[in-house]
Amino acid sequence: MQCGYSPSAHSLLSAFYGAIVQNHIILSVLSHDKPGVVSAIANVVTECGGNWQESRLSRLGGKFAGVIAVVIDADHLAPLRESLIGLSQQGIQVVLDVNQAPPQLCGLCLRFHAAAPDRKGIVREMSNALAHHHINVLELTTECSSMPYSGDPLFSASGLIALPPSLSIDAANDVFDAISGELGIDFELQPEGLEE
Repeated sequence: MQCGYSPSAHSLLSAFYGAIVQNHIILSVLSHDKPGVVSAIANVVTECGGNWQESRLSRLGGKFAGVIAVVIDADHLAPLRESLIGLSQQGIQVVLDVNQAPPQLCGLCLRFHAAAPDRKGIVREMSNALAHHHINVLELTTECSSMPYSGDPLFSASGLIALPPSLSIDAANDVFDAISGELGIDFELQPEGLEE
């Protein structure tokens, strides 16, 4: 589907009518891993007048998946939705969600790395412990590898967390020490933006 977006016409309308309402949307993407997936989505977004702002996309288990943050004028939202549905003919599934959630107040952001012998349920145990202390997981990457020498399965996780405003970094260190002792998971914490 052609969205019929014209930058020059859009500029004229903006000048005549004033500010145009914009929508912040999230696109959830799932496709078989193949060349051209990102290009196909980017073409649709651009042709419909959207601005691709942020994305987290990766290959996992033979699939290509992730999320994309887009800003688009409200009057172009319906054509964008229809064009994205059309990508299913290429085997690309895209779900569009209008982001209406207000920004959440949070405290300090920390980078973390966690490691432990792998076992069933370890992600549930770790995430439940963080949620219990109102610690928000903003980014998460996990993998399973092998321990040196023994070859036993090794679970590792890294990402970005946001502390609640009531939790200082000293209190957070105490919390993670307690979680580490209870679950047998080693944590390393570093304030966001600081280099080793």
